[in-house]
Amino acid sequence: MDINVQVTLALISGLYFFADLISGSSSRTESLPKSEKCRLYRELRSCLDLTGPRDYSSPEEMVQRLTSASTVLRRVLDNPALQDCQENNGFGDMMDEDVINNISVRLKLSLTVWDFTLPVTPSLPAVFGISETVIEDRFCLEHGTEGWYSALDHHFRWLLQYRISPFFCRWGDSMRILAYTCPWPADHPKANEYYSDPRLAAYAVPYAPILSCTDAAKNSLRREVEILKSKPHWSKAYFYLWDEPLNVEQYDMICNISNELRSYAPDVRILTTYYCGECKTKYDGIFSFLDDVFSRTTQESFVSFH
Repeated sequence: MDINVQVTLALISGLYFFADLISGSSSRTESLPKSEKCRLYRELRSCLDLTGPRDYSSPEEMVQRLTSASTVLRRVLDNPALQDCQENNGFGDMMDEDVINNISVRLKLSLTVWDFTLPVTPSLPAVFGISETVIEDRFCLEHGTEGWYSALDHHFRWLLQYRISPFFCRWGDSMRILAYTCPWPADHPKANEYYSDPRLAAYAVPYAPILSCTDAAKNSLRREVEILKSKPHWSKAYFYLWDEPLNVEQYDMICNISNELRSYAPDVRILTTYYCGECKTKYDGIFSFLDDVFSRTTQESFVSFH
């Protein structure tokens, strides 16, 4: 997921280990004088003190202390005792037997970020479906009543606070599905309020002919699409037509509906699930089967695995 972060100051967090600073007999410096060891210890200790937990009066103070710590660490690493390591690009070519663990220092650095913002709209849409009948049975509500609309609105806002784009659904024959994000029609003020919410990354447009394949239902759908196409939020729209299609005939039906929609909405998007169960078709595998199906239509599709 893309995170759009505006940062005034960022410090890298990590755990740094400075170990095996003194090499064995293969090193140019077979032993380090005690005074040099003490000097290295004092410098590393001062570095640890500089980076220890404390309350900073300002970001500038923190930067200054970490800059000082960086200077100390560079001075330690430039010590002649580490010359072999520098020439060998680190400790990668050294054997464990060649190392004497005379000095080992562990430094912990924390990350502090000021003045950052996270995106309101998720860059990766996450959609979540709720069955109408579940809400109706759970709260003893009659479809289309004021209480029913209120319950759907409550669930919509509850999921949206977690940046989940909800849709409600009702099943037709053979797992056909009427999926919609907003229970009000596109010309209702509530619809624009729902679809324009910046937290909503994607919304389902109801395909009314799923339940009633009449001319009136098709004309109503076309009016809905024409209204939504004129809005800036149309790029969030998609259709979810079938829940877990099982065979090539059902995928053919999805393609036919998609082509019908594309006749007056060329940029329409279709949410389609890949059924990963047994595939009883002439195709060897489900993915080659789907490749063939979707090669016959050019609509952009979401894909969901079940």
